Amino acid sequence: MKLYYAAFYAGHALIRLCGEGCSYFGRQHTTRLLSISDALGMSPLFKIEAGLYRCVVTNSGTALTCVRAHSSAGGAHQIFWMLFGNYLKKAAEGALRSNMTRADAQAAFVQFDQLLTILSRGAGYSWLSIVRNDLQYRLQHGVWHPERLRTPALRGLSSLAGQWKRDPMSIDFANCKFGLLGEFVCCCVFVIALCREILWRIAERSSVGARSFARTGPMVLLNDIGVTP
Repeated sequence: MKLYYAAFYAGHALIRLCGEGCSYFGRQHTTRLLSISDALGMSPLFKIEAGLYRCVVTNSGTALTCVRAHSSAGGAHQIFWMLFGNYLKKAAEGALRSNMTRADAQAAFVQFDQLLTILSRGAGYSWLSIVRNDLQYRLQHGVWHPERLRTPALRGLSSLAGQWKRDPMSIDFANCKFGLLGEFVCCCVFVIALCREILWRIAERSSVGARSFARTGPMVLLNDIGVTP
């Protein structure tokens, strides 16, 4: 389950780095928002309720738009994967319209599309959450006592999991062995590897150099565990 939660939080970090997020507003948050709006004489004409919100930074970077997020697929994890999948779908389509070379744009589109095809097996791109629930709560897929995976499968899945340190473009969804569990691992490591790669790019291109949040935070952790670009 460590791999799933690593992908879950890497996915959160990834879309936030790109100006979009899935955040929970508790009652203390909504109460504070209402008190500030009252003080400014800008009381909303709608009810602000506690719950999950899709938050998007405007292109100018001066405002944050927050809309209550709902999903027919289920709870908080399902709502997040719905937002993540929708964002990645837009990113894939945007790659084709970008100034990338035709070959690079098509490669990025294909990689994102393969991930989304697998995620879409669950309503609202929630397939990873469904498998997580089957593993953690329903004890399915033969990974719990008295069943156990054979040693070759364990070694193979461990090798697939190690791909999070690689270039995400090198992860081969079409050749994920070991069935459903192999696909689950490949999807998780792709999300983690993509987040890591975006952090490296931010650290490299930041105008503040060594004072970049990426270098003083995530990069320090990655260096400590021996992960290099």
